[in-house]
Amino acid sequence: MNNLNDTDQYLQSLKNYKLLIENAVECIWLFNLQTMSFKYISPSITNLRGLTVEEVMNEKIEDSLTPESLKKIKKFHIDRLCKFMSGDRSENVISNIDEYNQYCKDGTIKTIEISTKFIVDEKTNTIDILGVSRDITRRKKLEKRLINELKEQKFILKDLLNEIQVNFPTSKCRIYYFKKFLVYGANSNDAIKWRTSKSEELFAYLLKNAGIYVPKWVICEALWPEYDIEKINNLLHTTIYKMKKVLTSINLNFNLKFRNGCYCLIVNDAYVDIIEFDSIVSSKLKLAKNTIHKYEKAFSLYKNAYLEENDYIWSFAKRENCSKKFCKLAISLVQYYSRINDYTSAERIILTVLEKSPLDEYAHEALLKLYLTNNDYAKFINHYNYMKDLFETELGIQPNDSIQSLYHSMLSDY
Repeated sequence: MNNLNDTDQYLQSLKNYKLLIENAVECIWLFNLQTMSFKYISPSITNLRGLTVEEVMNEKIEDSLTPESLKKIKKFHIDRLCKFMSGDRSENVISNIDEYNQYCKDGTIKTIEISTKFIVDEKTNTIDILGVSRDITRRKKLEKRLINELKEQKFILKDLLNEIQVNFPTSKCRIYYFKKFLVYGANSNDAIKWRTSKSEELFAYLLKNAGIYVPKWVICEALWPEYDIEKINNLLHTTIYKMKKVLTSINLNFNLKFRNGCYCLIVNDAYVDIIEFDSIVSSKLKLAKNTIHKYEKAFSLYKNAYLEENDYIWSFAKRENCSKKFCKLAISLVQYYSRINDYTSAERIILTVLEKSPLDEYAHEALLKLYLTNNDYAKFINHYNYMKDLFETELGIQPNDSIQSLYHSMLSDY
């Protein structure tokens, strides 16, 4: 075995260790380049590819490899062989480890790691290849799964970083529309205090229409519908002055333009929750494993109804629009999680919706259907009774026919 150029020594070694080789998981083989045929193949080839030793002995190389792997083995090993024949005995020429896709007897394809070594038969002055083949199909699948999980974690970490930047002091001003209108200055976790409620409302209104020239009379009608036109002009100018003073104090990068009787607000380098929410729910990204974190982020942004605690009259239409988007998003998330049998996440989504809208019959029905799908009869009964009492107490009505039918159907099956 010390003479690496003696093929006979390898064959003798194979005979000496016959019991060990025949029971090895890896397939050991010896291939002659002159005759382009195998001199030896260990019986473990049957476990590897489902073929007998005799079948592989009579098999052509081009029939055992996929076209891509055949092209790869020809391109690399011809160059390697030429270097070896010209006297190059460097380690990367003598030995090599690479991966190839090979056909099995049943037509499936396995990823095989093949370790090869050039040896010289001094008696015939021919070159043989000593090889070891092992099945790494499972390992490659695990590697692919790990890579996908790492990519997913990368997206999650990126969103987490964004979440931290949004909720903790940063160099950006942050503005929130969901639930209550709040504005935070750069590097501050304390919402700013407005000098007047109208200066706050004016900023919320202009930012809602950011980049759009809004006629002065439209702004006045939105904020002071009860005032005479003669008084409104002074009110608007005073409110604009107070608004700009507050925004300047927190170093917000903004520009309020006036042209042809119209105002246009431009805000730069600031985070606005409604903008992020709209950009996600309006995107055409397919809801899948690699995008779920984005839709979950949009779902979490909806703390409660748009400007719910401010109750500006002009915000009602946008509030309704956001509510519809949120409901559609919730339905999509529940359907996605149900499709992958993640009933815990689907339940979490529906319960969150019910926290915001306790009397939403559609959400109650969706939750009951989810419990039925998961065969969780105890939760079904408990929630049905809770919902029934809630509807009777708050609305003086019974659950709708569809929900009652669901309940009676459950009882008959149970």
